[in-house]
Amino acid sequence: MIRSLPHTIDSFPAIAGFAFVCLGILTSLQFLTDALFWTLPAWVASLAVMPVAWRKGSRSLQWAAVATILFFTGLNTTLMSNKEYEQFIPPRSKAIIHCTVKDKIASGPGFRILLVAAGTDMTHKCEIPGSGRVFLRGNSSELCPGDRIGFQTFLRKPYNRKNPGEFNWENYCRNQGILWLASIRGPNSILVIRRGWRYHPAALLFRLKESINRFLEGRWTGDVRAIAKGVVLGDRGELTPALRTKFADSGLAHVLSASGLHVGIVSMLAIPLVSILSRLFPSLLLHIPFRKVAAGFSIPLMLIYCLLVGARVPSVRATIMGLVVAVALLANRRWHSLNSLGLAGLIIVLISPLSLFSVGFQLSFLAVLGILIAVPQLMDTMRRNVPQTTDTVFSPERADVFSRLKLRFARWYSAIACLLFTPMAAQAAVSPLVLDTFHSLPTYSLAANLATCLMLTLALPLALIGSLAAVVSPTVGSWVSAPAGILFQFIIDMADIYSSLPGSTFFRQTMGTGESVAIGIAAGCFLMFLRGPSIRRLMAAGLTAAMLPVVLFAGQWVRAENAVLKATFLNVGKADAAFIQPPGTPGILVDGGVRTLHFDSGTNILIPFLKYSGVRSLDSMVITHPQMDHMGGLLSVVPLFPPERVWLNRIPLTVGFQDRILAQAKIRGARIEQADRKLGLIECGKARLRFLNPTGLSERSTGISSDLNNSSVVFRLDYGRVSFLFTGDLEHEGERELVQSGLPLEATVLKVGHHGCGTSSSMAFLQAVRPRVAVISCSDTNAGGCPTDDVLARLKAVGARILWTGREGAVVIETDGKKLRLKAGTGEWHRISLSSQAGG
Repeated sequence: MIRSLPHTIDSFPAIAGFAFVCLGILTSLQFLTDALFWTLPAWVASLAVMPVAWRKGSRSLQWAAVATILFFTGLNTTLMSNKEYEQFIPPRSKAIIHCTVKDKIASGPGFRILLVAAGTDMTHKCEIPGSGRVFLRGNSSELCPGDRIGFQTFLRKPYNRKNPGEFNWENYCRNQGILWLASIRGPNSILVIRRGWRYHPAALLFRLKESINRFLEGRWTGDVRAIAKGVVLGDRGELTPALRTKFADSGLAHVLSASGLHVGIVSMLAIPLVSILSRLFPSLLLHIPFRKVAAGFSIPLMLIYCLLVGARVPSVRATIMGLVVAVALLANRRWHSLNSLGLAGLIIVLISPLSLFSVGFQLSFLAVLGILIAVPQLMDTMRRNVPQTTDTVFSPERADVFSRLKLRFARWYSAIACLLFTPMAAQAAVSPLVLDTFHSLPTYSLAANLATCLMLTLALPLALIGSLAAVVSPTVGSWVSAPAGILFQFIIDMADIYSSLPGSTFFRQTMGTGESVAIGIAAGCFLMFLRGPSIRRLMAAGLTAAMLPVVLFAGQWVRAENAVLKATFLNVGKADAAFIQPPGTPGILVDGGVRTLHFDSGTNILIPFLKYSGVRSLDSMVITHPQMDHMGGLLSVVPLFPPERVWLNRIPLTVGFQDRILAQAKIRGARIEQADRKLGLIECGKARLRFLNPTGLSERSTGISSDLNNSSVVFRLDYGRVSFLFTGDLEHEGERELVQSGLPLEATVLKVGHHGCGTSSSMAFLQAVRPRVAVISCSDTNAGGCPTDDVLARLKAVGARILWTGREGAVVIETDGKKLRLKAGTGEWHRISLSSQAGG
């Protein structure tokens, strides 16, 4: 084995180099950024060894030197990226920022997202590291790469909210070198300090993209325009959450943006272009073979498209692999697809080492790896089994006819088989990662892809050629691109049909190690069967497929039998959202966070969390009171996770947004229930719930904030000796009424009222509750003065352990009714003593 290692490395040098760099990147996770003081000298020393290794002529020594250099390259570039991010601390106050425009990331009606660099904080007289992401609203200033602009804003670092199941926003930004964020609005919010050189290549490309963007925005509307911008320009700014969900549930999410498939389709444009060219100039093919001309034409096509869509990881990976094939064809050399994949990975992680941790990188490379493992070998086997000649007793003329028919049938058969098996192999390869990351798997992905593959293959070239032609002649561009709109609409309809079929998505909560391994083994066995069908491999694939439901059911059963109540207080900024799951019930969602024109807690936080938790429906949904920071995200949640009951405290006041939530809930069969203290105890699985608030606002229907807050639903949930008390935004007046009512208020865990503001959490109320744990749901910026120092001091005075979602992330509390443990964000679990806690 040791002797064969150098030969293996020689055969696949790019894969080996990619592996060494990845090893260095992964090793960097075990070191602090201070480790640069010894890793950088180690990298320099390994460079110095290289000439010695080459003079010795030892292949093993040479590879050892290369491996060491690549390892320390991955280690050091990652450490330096982390150090730059960690050392940057945004100012707490508004600052005047000067920066240079690099590109436009996305756009939509009334907004643009710009990528900027070379930032300077003019207020504090310091340079800003890395690139910035500027969200610009209500401003139509013409900007171009190279323009130096100025604006006043708050700077923020990209960070994760530390909610279970959330998208890794921090890594997504850092992968692109984005270390700071800014948001500005208004027609006069930007000052152009100086213009960049108009004929810089980046400026020329940008103006071309802007011309195409204007054409697409004027050509189509709605979802068709959103998809057209996504596939032609890589601009996902107009993709609505509903459209994204529809395509994800149908297995067509990759269609929405420029991926490797799109680069492949664009490269294939070289074939009809060369065919047309050969008819115009027949003598061309006498000097250069057809495939060489096609390879030469495909190179600029792939490069231009990759730059148009923003050079994202999937398109860069596909472009590098396509360039390897094209250059090999031009040079009459053979290529190895696996080695090309390794080369693409090596280049990407050398430029951006944090790409290794992005889901886009992982899905792209896994999908291609699955295809390369299974499909080429399978197609070779099929071609070998197709006879190339026909032995027949018929006449030579008829024999020739039969030969041509059989050959044509063989070609169509191979094409259809390739079209069928390629998505099967890709789906099998990525399914373990998709389940582990998104906690769902589209059931009809293969059928949906087969139904839309041809449509996308036609729509993308037509839309791209039409957009480019429109730069010269809008009329010609409109005629060429007209069929693309119909094809895009067909793709949308297919996504709608397949996503609405019964059982279109298989949901799975966070899996254990055993379940993940079982799914990986099943996927591997299926790929090996595709690679070389045989009875033995069929039996192995069938056995693993049969055992997989048993393993998954066993994992689900173990979790269900674990009689633990789990409460999660989500980090939704200065807003409220919590999910409680007592044993024996799907769970209770308490409030839904905020919803604004530009952010929806339901789409961005609650839905990913509920999918992560394996939730399909809700036992109950509680709307504590009708304010947008409590009910905003619920409108997005109700259609996907319908509740059996919706609890609210009815008040003599019409709130339109709440009525929309209730209407959606009724459509899905939910019962709308009055929540007040008249109900007594309510069984929720193995827990008991009791509402403590009086009814409504009685005659005070003014609708002012304090009246709404004091009408909040207040309830206590008991599970064994542990109890939870939720108070919404209850203020001092409502707290006094509760204390005087004589109702049981003492609780182990208190969700602190009104985000810790001074109008709530009076000392008399806290002394009646005597919480061991107090959870404050508020942002980390003390927005609106919450939580106040007085409230924090009163909570400490009653002996409560304070947890603040905005600073520590989501707070997760688990209890078996006797013991309690908790963790905040990505921290460790801690046990809380209940020795002095009264029974619930």
